[in-house]
Amino acid sequence: MAGRNFSLRVAMYSHDTFGLGHITRTLRLARATVEAIPNASVLLLTGSPIAHRLTFPQGVEYVKLPSVRKRGPETYVPRELGIPFWRLRQMRVRILRDALRLFRPHIFFVDNVPLGMKGEILPSLEDLKKHGTALHLNLRDILDEPGIVRSQWAEDGTHDVLNSLYDEVHVFGDRSIHDSAAEYGLPACKTLFHGYIAPPEPAARERVLPTRRRNGLPSVLITIGGGEDGAGILRCALEAERRLDAVRRLKFDLVLGPLMGVEEAEVIRTTARGRGGVSACEFVEDLADFMPEYDLVVSMGGYNTLCEVMTRAQRSLVIPRIHPRREQELRARALEARGILTLIHPGELTPERFGTALAESLERGPVLPSPRAPRLEGVGCFKRRLEEIAPSFRDPAPRRQKRPEQLVAGVDTRRRGLVRSVLGLGIVGFLACSAGFARADLRPKAVNAEMLVGYDTNVLDASDAEIMAFETHDPGSFFVVEHMKDAALQMSIDGRWALAAGSKTDARLRYTRLQYLRETIRSENHYSLQWRSRASTNTLIDFSLAFAPNVYARHRRDKDALPGDPVFRAEVRNEWDSALQIARALGPHWSSVSVMEGSIRDYRRPFDERDRWRGGGRTGFAWRPSGSAKLDLSGGYRQLRSRNVPYLGSDLSYKEWSVLSAFDCALLGDFLRARAYVNRDWTRYTSTDPGDESHFGRHDNEWEFGGSLQHALSPSIDWKAGVTHMRRYADSALALTADLDEEGSVHDTFVSTGIAWHWQP
Repeated sequence: MAGRNFSLRVAMYSHDTFGLGHITRTLRLARATVEAIPNASVLLLTGSPIAHRLTFPQGVEYVKLPSVRKRGPETYVPRELGIPFWRLRQMRVRILRDALRLFRPHIFFVDNVPLGMKGEILPSLEDLKKHGTALHLNLRDILDEPGIVRSQWAEDGTHDVLNSLYDEVHVFGDRSIHDSAAEYGLPACKTLFHGYIAPPEPAARERVLPTRRRNGLPSVLITIGGGEDGAGILRCALEAERRLDAVRRLKFDLVLGPLMGVEEAEVIRTTARGRGGVSACEFVEDLADFMPEYDLVVSMGGYNTLCEVMTRAQRSLVIPRIHPRREQELRARALEARGILTLIHPGELTPERFGTALAESLERGPVLPSPRAPRLEGVGCFKRRLEEIAPSFRDPAPRRQKRPEQLVAGVDTRRRGLVRSVLGLGIVGFLACSAGFARADLRPKAVNAEMLVGYDTNVLDASDAEIMAFETHDPGSFFVVEHMKDAALQMSIDGRWALAAGSKTDARLRYTRLQYLRETIRSENHYSLQWRSRASTNTLIDFSLAFAPNVYARHRRDKDALPGDPVFRAEVRNEWDSALQIARALGPHWSSVSVMEGSIRDYRRPFDERDRWRGGGRTGFAWRPSGSAKLDLSGGYRQLRSRNVPYLGSDLSYKEWSVLSAFDCALLGDFLRARAYVNRDWTRYTSTDPGDESHFGRHDNEWEFGGSLQHALSPSIDWKAGVTHMRRYADSALALTADLDEEGSVHDTFVSTGIAWHWQP
């Protein structure tokens, strides 16, 4: 191991959504870690609501995650906090990510759930993997029925994660009881079977269970684990004890569990106090130490309890849980077949059946410890594996701190690229014009140029929430712009060329530059190519392709930033748009139009998970009642697919319906040409994850309307003025509008005026 002062850092994650099993098993492995590597530091990340009541050995610390309660398969609710589950999940994701980034473990052990609760650990797994942390998965012997597990893992991508991210899979079980590798499809080359985890050796402690002279009467210990769902077993035991008291007296000690409901626990305690042969307590930390004192241990057959029973108890009776998983029943049946315990199916549980099973177990039940028990060497094998791999770890070289000015280094690079683009376009234009005068066939059929000055009321297209954060200098946000409103110059030039003499097909090239005067970071370049062909006397086909490089949106928090790195980075994307339009004359005043369109938004790292693709179409008609007036109306549908990295909890995909309308006319004779338009969009996001607070159950309503005026100053020069206003209203089933950040409600107005020049030979 490198370095005299090297300390192995080990992190362990235990999601703890139900019962005590996960935290108990993880804590035993944490204790084994510091025993095998005495100078190791272990950080345990747990959602257990009773972590504060457990004893942690020296060298082991824990971070408490907000607790949840399991309501069913993959269904959870907050245990204590009165907030939506998606908010609590986000809290857990951020706590996990921040704690692991700062702790920087050499090894990270995940207990039983490869992706964490609802995928909450995946962001950290990818982060740690990039920086050299060894990722190990710890599994108990049985998870659930193999078909259910395989189906769930195929649906959520667990198998891919096991193969691509995890380095080793530790199964704390015995192949002869359950072959997890074969049943669940674990990667054989990474899977190690260690045996079951026996409890630690008994330690001197203050006694919790009662000490009394039993006068030769058989004694029974009944434990139901955490206590969330075993109260029925205790009520049945109390009724069985009452009936047996006249026939055969027994002594019962009940352990209710720290997670049992307060009212339920009080009812059971009250009943127990009225019975001379019954005692009840809430919680015993090391219950296995007391098991040898009892003639029979009754339990639900959880993993840790049966490991304790097989090691310390004299006899065992199991009444397993069968909902929401059958793990306990499958384990109990396998051990019953080996002659290790007696089983009562919960569907058969009655006071009479319970009393009979007690009597039979005490008289003829399998005696423990049993030579037929599976291997209980899990802790020893785990220690040996740690000792084998620990010498291979070392701390990475210290990271060089980046200078503050590097925060916007990418933006400076982008600006230089834009300058080169403009210069390149100028050179191409100059050469094209020169060639045009030398060869008439290269001269364009028409050239148009515009120079407009405008004013934008929302430079970043920021949401209402973002504008509020900007105005109040919210420390949780970061803006490189100093103004949300700015003046701008909009310059464009385009040319149209006939592709062949006498041809009905031509091409049009256009370049547009939007230059903000103060907030230059938001300036944009747009390039477009249009191909137009008249297929017949009444059919016109247009194909267009547009490209906008390096479009800056905002500075966004970088989820992958490490300590010392900039927390916020520039979000920059390339935009591609294409459209195929077919217009067909239907008569002297009517025509139809059909459009198919597609677009790509390609984001630069570290925000490339926001990449998206959109496709759709629209159809409509145009009515021209006279030569100076025209009405256009069309409707369309578009669907967007985002890259949708599952663990980010943000699905940008949506379906959108739209109606577009426009009216052109002449005013004051031909003194002014006017155009007005109104567009309406309805957007429905398709996210199916309630944890995606910004998009689950969300729908947007967007209005865009505006108009323009144009007056001919001369045969080749026009004056133009225009205004555009956009307003988007966002509504979410889960989140407040103010919580949607840049994806929330938005309003923006852009006004412009200037000169247009056009030329035709």
